[in-house]
Amino acid sequence: MEFRLLGPVEAHTAGGAVPVPAGQGAVVLAALLLADNRAVSVDQLLEAVWGGAPPRHARTALQGHVSRLRRLLDGLDAGRCGVALHTRPAGYLLTVGPDLVDAHRFERLTATARARDDGTAIGLLDEALGLWRGPALLGVPLAREAARLDGARLDAVEQLADLLLRAGRASDAAGVLEPWVAGHPLRESLVERGMRALCAGGRQAEAIALFHRTREALCEALGVDPGARLVSVYAEILRGEGRAVGGAPGRVAGVGVGAAGAGARVAGPGAGFRAGASAGAETGTGAEVGAEVGAEVGAEVEVGTRAADPLGGLRQRLDERLEAFADREPAQVGAAFDRAEPDLARLAAELLSAGDPAGAWRLLSALGRLYHDRAERPVWAAALRTGLAATRAAGDRLGELAARRQLGVALAGTDPEEAATCFRAALDLARELGDPDGERSALTNLAALALGRQAPEQARRWAAAAVGLAGKCRAPGGHVLALANLATASAALGAGPEARRHADSAVAAAEGAPRLRAVALAARAHVLGSEDDRVGAVPAARGDGRGARRWAD
Repeated sequence: MEFRLLGPVEAHTAGGAVPVPAGQGAVVLAALLLADNRAVSVDQLLEAVWGGAPPRHARTALQGHVSRLRRLLDGLDAGRCGVALHTRPAGYLLTVGPDLVDAHRFERLTATARARDDGTAIGLLDEALGLWRGPALLGVPLAREAARLDGARLDAVEQLADLLLRAGRASDAAGVLEPWVAGHPLRESLVERGMRALCAGGRQAEAIALFHRTREALCEALGVDPGARLVSVYAEILRGEGRAVGGAPGRVAGVGVGAAGAGARVAGPGAGFRAGASAGAETGTGAEVGAEVGAEVGAEVEVGTRAADPLGGLRQRLDERLEAFADREPAQVGAAFDRAEPDLARLAAELLSAGDPAGAWRLLSALGRLYHDRAERPVWAAALRTGLAATRAAGDRLGELAARRQLGVALAGTDPEEAATCFRAALDLARELGDPDGERSALTNLAALALGRQAPEQARRWAAAAVGLAGKCRAPGGHVLALANLATASAALGAGPEARRHADSAVAAAEGAPRLRAVALAARAHVLGSEDDRVGAVPAARGDGRGARRWAD
């Protein structure tokens, strides 16, 4: 006898499938099976079947479901297989043999695989994944357990891909990953492995195309750019290092100074910057930013440690410092960052002195967003200048592009002239590299600075040039910001109908991307004075006290 939860809930005997309870009865059966030979209380079963609002006679109805399940098991003579339903003082216990529930077999196989050699582990993971027939608990409303099982399935897919890559079986790894990458386009760990597998198999162009599709999907759905690790892999491929990326992600070392290059989170469409009292597209709360920075840079530290990086001690310090920012309230994050700032600046200098400009630049880039509201601090601007010098000394043009853009972001509130110089240099470099997304970002930032200087005519020229790149750019988020600035500049010049058209276009372009839509609604509310738009507008898009608003990339 066998019970199957990895797909529709089913029961099978030697004679084939047998009918199982439907509806609420299936929920009771699944909840008892998932308990893995542990008693389930009546209250837990009531919660599973009816959520937080059980009807008046819920306990009586539950007893009826249990009685029908017991009759089903007796009719199948399940006791011969060690299956029995027992009543306990607080609830019910379904005893089942260790290999009679596919979900438990899957979990045992994957746990065993982690302790075996690579060849054996590949076979065990292949067997475990072969147990699945569709999404877990299909048709049964146990969302938390279904999500846990589905997540474990994805983890097993990634583990299998890592082992296949390590064994030099890049084509097999790509074949395993392809349907999962297509089905989960926002799961960056899957995409990263997909890019590695494609590149290790000599399919660099497809790996690059996958990165750009992912960047576009993240921008549309979440208003963010790819994370640091994914950008690192992309930079390796562009530098022609991709064929060496054949092992598991944990064995990659020396990702290069451009690790936060084109598409990094720190200044992408979802980040923005403060210029005077105005803000970019979105800054996020301090707690969210702290957690994100801790996760991203912590991942980099873990990679360096597993690769036996000689700078592991410095990176361990970095990891420990950033953990202090996770799960804090915004005010606490600000205070913690104030205390940590001198040590973090020294750590960046030590990484540079130790011959790791890549590590220093990853630190500066990952922390840039946390430092968003503190960009006027001289020590941080000096650290960013050091990072820029490191990228130039290393000849990393992509890293230099990202460095110039972030330094411009940091200086926008205190030295707009130097910030404009940074963005102009970034514009020239993006054009030289043939990077239309980088070009549009620089143009959008220049337009925002011009609005801050009360130069709407110049702002309109910059913003119009940014909008004109829409057909060449891959990430749509920057188009929304460019349109928002163009609408604001047009309104300042008294071109009301033109401003309305651009604001409406920004709202339409942001459809399906809630964060970008909030920016577009803020722009339209400013242009039209619409209270309806203000309801959904992003609070970060504030005025600068002189009537102008601007949105930066």
